[in-house]
Amino acid sequence: MKRVGVLVVLIALLGTGAYCKPGAGMPPGMPGMMHRIPGFPGNMTPAGHVPSTMYGFIDRSGKMVIKPNYKWAGDFSEGLAAVQMTSHKWGFIDKSGRMVIKPKFDRALSFSQGLAAVQVGEKWGYIDKTGKVVIKPKYWFALKFAEDRGVVCTEQSATGSGDTFSVSYRLGVIDRRGRMVIQPNFKWIERQYHDGLICGRMISPGPNGRRVIIDKTGRVVAELNSYDTVEKFVNGLAVVGKGSKWGVINTKGKLVIKPIYDRLSIGDNGLITVNIGKKSGYVDTSGRMVIKPRYCEMAFPFSDGLGLIVIHNKRYYLDKTGKIMITVNNTTDSCTYDESFHEGRAVTVLHGKYGYIDKTGKMVIKPQFDSAHVFHDGLAVVGIRK
Repeated sequence: MKRVGVLVVLIALLGTGAYCKPGAGMPPGMPGMMHRIPGFPGNMTPAGHVPSTMYGFIDRSGKMVIKPNYKWAGDFSEGLAAVQMTSHKWGFIDKSGRMVIKPKFDRALSFSQGLAAVQVGEKWGYIDKTGKVVIKPKYWFALKFAEDRGVVCTEQSATGSGDTFSVSYRLGVIDRRGRMVIQPNFKWIERQYHDGLICGRMISPGPNGRRVIIDKTGRVVAELNSYDTVEKFVNGLAVVGKGSKWGVINTKGKLVIKPIYDRLSIGDNGLITVNIGKKSGYVDTSGRMVIKPRYCEMAFPFSDGLGLIVIHNKRYYLDKTGKIMITVNNTTDSCTYDESFHEGRAVTVLHGKYGYIDKTGKMVIKPQFDSAHVFHDGLAVVGIRK
């Protein structure tokens, strides 16, 4: 069973943010799980991470407000951040850097709705902001709460080896008191509720199971068996896949954008990134093309009011009309991290060092870090190689 535990952690670290090479680095036998399980600290993989890096936090001016004394660090959420000590144990610090919950956990996620998922030995449970265990560690993994619901795994089993190695799960949903409100009858489920709904695949006869949208009571709102993949709801919409094409459904399961695109990503400002071959553009929620597709390696969803397309080593930030507002000459053509704007700052890299630009394109924090992450709650995780 230890091997399964290692895989769960690997899946956790993959993240879902940058939309570069979906599935790249995924453990064998885990198709689609990149979009299913990580509510885990995918948001905890800063750009440029290497094992010898130590992590701290900077403010929006670039000042190091919490020294890089940690092996790993998560984003601040609800005033606290999960950090890993050199002892490999995890605890929580506040924005002054004070350790408010002692490092005694084998893994920890950020706080959400006053609770944080923590691992003790092989099992996961939840603590409150005092560090008190409020839901005992008894799950194979547990994800962050949203809308008073948390996804948990009650069983997991492994089969095969090498390229045929795979893991099966039984997933259910608990409330903030730890009561199982939706029984673990799912083989996969989205990481969090959005708009009172969540998508999942029920355990049922047949190889694929029954794909459904359920509400917070477990009531089936819509059947989605005609799709191969269903992703999370964002502002009442969810991306669906059918074969190699992608479309969008609403909360009733009705198709609002036909599956004609090679990839879609829902961003803010009501715009959706679409890929057509080697071209990327943006459509509105009705499917109307707002920004015509153009050649690029990758397009990011809108964030902080700007979209992003990548062409070789250039980054172009667009407004809602498609007008290029910022051009950044980067020194790498990879896009393995989130370069979108968050809280008025975007990560950029120059000669192997990471810094930040503002929304005018000005370099406001010079490239000096060996790794960097987006801003959350006014602070960003950065790494210094030791």
